[in-house]
Amino acid sequence: MIGCQSQKEGVSMQLETILLTNAATQRLMIARYIYTADHSLSLNELATHLNRSRKQVYEYVHTIQHELSLMQQRPVILLQHSGLIDRRQLPLGAYQRFLFKQSLALQLVLATLTHPTWREQDFIDAHRISRATLHRRVSSLRQFLKPYAITLEYQPLRLRGTEATIRLLYAQLLWPLVMDYQHLLPELDPRLDQLMQQPELTAYLPNTTFLPRVRLAIQIAILRQQQHADISLSQVSGFTLPETPPTIRASFSLTEQDWAFIYLQEWMPPHFHDDQDSELITLIASQARQNTLSWQFVSYLDEALNRHFLLPVRALTQDHVLLANLLTVSITALMFNQPFPQLEALDYLIDPMNAYHRSLAEHLTQTLNELPPGLDEFGAVRDQLLPVLYQLILPKVTAVSRSDTLKIAFDPRLSQLAINRLTQNLQHVRYLQIVSIDQQPDLVVSSEYNHQLAPYSASVPEYAFEAAEFEGWAELHRHLYTLSLEKRTQKL
Repeated sequence: MIGCQSQKEGVSMQLETILLTNAATQRLMIARYIYTADHSLSLNELATHLNRSRKQVYEYVHTIQHELSLMQQRPVILLQHSGLIDRRQLPLGAYQRFLFKQSLALQLVLATLTHPTWREQDFIDAHRISRATLHRRVSSLRQFLKPYAITLEYQPLRLRGTEATIRLLYAQLLWPLVMDYQHLLPELDPRLDQLMQQPELTAYLPNTTFLPRVRLAIQIAILRQQQHADISLSQVSGFTLPETPPTIRASFSLTEQDWAFIYLQEWMPPHFHDDQDSELITLIASQARQNTLSWQFVSYLDEALNRHFLLPVRALTQDHVLLANLLTVSITALMFNQPFPQLEALDYLIDPMNAYHRSLAEHLTQTLNELPPGLDEFGAVRDQLLPVLYQLILPKVTAVSRSDTLKIAFDPRLSQLAINRLTQNLQHVRYLQIVSIDQQPDLVVSSEYNHQLAPYSASVPEYAFEAAEFEGWAELHRHLYTLSLEKRTQKL
């Protein structure tokens, strides 16, 4: 089922399910509720919300408080003498990263990358755990790897499977901690610092590139190369990844295929917003002119949905932003040519403005199950294509009233740089409407909780955005999604 609510939970929370214990997942859920509440909660309020006893809730909060003290290396008083929980003491993004970094499953994945000679007993000794504990803690990870034909081996520790899929897995599992694992190879830091500042690098990579992720991808490539794990990408007719500039190639001993994969990682999520984007125009023109397999696939979707779902003729191909994103998805599928993990891609796409659209889901499933001869290559990645195609096409079949959007304003006390970054990040999100403080926003995004000094009504909920934390962006999107879904649900 591809329902909006269930899909969001299945994707956004999937990483937590893979890496965290049930107890850690529960503490993170409680921390989110405390952090995003519109007032400081009491233990009784939290107990009522969780349907737990006051004693149980006290133990949860006390454990979170202890972990925050360990994390910040100073005493943290989350539960005040007044009985209220001080949410200002809870940096949510940093706390989530703390829990992820304690994950034995994630530490095992890291060990396969950074300690390729270790055997199972070496890992057990290093973490002072039993073999039974290790296998219990990584059982969810092993189940997650199965659909991607990746196996976790212990003698020595390694991941076995298709190299492109393994590298993508490393990148996606480490994605929430990208700011923490920038120094897997500290001896290379000076050279990496220099490369990140080269204008040739930013000119070569897609304009949506996040450089810390590129830095991590380079180190993953170097470590995998040291393990003699060569990568090879499938050739896709009508699409060629750009050649790496000589100055970039000279920076590290990576192959052209290594650099091509680093580029693909940045390019593959649907990222087009503007139909005047030169990259978008070039992509569409090239695919149409050569009548590529991806172009034929999108045209087939267009015709099938027009015939069975009564979408207007060429509804997909006439919307150039949608068309470019559909081509991106299909080209990526052909380059992997097998199931591949996409833990983060759907978070960008999920739209709470629409309830689950069963008819669209059924017709898309039928369309992908009845691929004509010549397009059967897409059948191998049907399960990866289906949810992404659903989320991309969904806005075409549902109308959105402007009154249904979540209205957000930015605290005027934020720096202009912060406001610009927020605007750039949020202006294309379909379920949001950016307004000014005096336009009755549903939420004010700020950098601190201080209603007494706020130049707007204290009745307007405020969200303290951790601008300096990478995970702060993910938490902001998660909170906005939840509020938008609640607003939408109340109107239905």
